[in-house]
Amino acid sequence: MSVCSIIGNEYQISQFKDNDQVVSRIFPELQLTANQNFLVAN
Repeated sequence: MSVCSIIGNEYQISQFKDNDQVVSRIFPELQLTANQNFLVAN
């Protein structure tokens, strides 16, 4: 899974997989792994 953030005039792409903790500047309190995100989507 990828999370895109705009820094200045460029996008920064952070990639997460398996049990990586997803890090979001918009939702810093988010406690979700990449796997959990895909389980919810099903």
